[in-house]
Amino acid sequence: MIQLAPLTCMPEIVAHSVFPAISKDYDMPLLTFYLDELSGEAGIQTRLEAFIDLIAAYSRNKEGVL
Repeated sequence: MIQLAPLTCMPEIVAHSVFPAISKDYDMPLLTFYLDELSGEAGIQTRLEAFIDLIAAYSRNKEGVL
């Protein structure tokens, strides 16, 4: 699950507080991006690539493949 949220948006901040429980209940990884006019594309891309690697490792681990 990937959440894209505008920085300082109160509804998104409140929603973010329940995501760890949802992530645990549904056994799925979670990544949140808080975005504003200063958010850099390179930083977002790096975090997204790392998250994709995490998901791949997570899937291999669930399947019992190391």
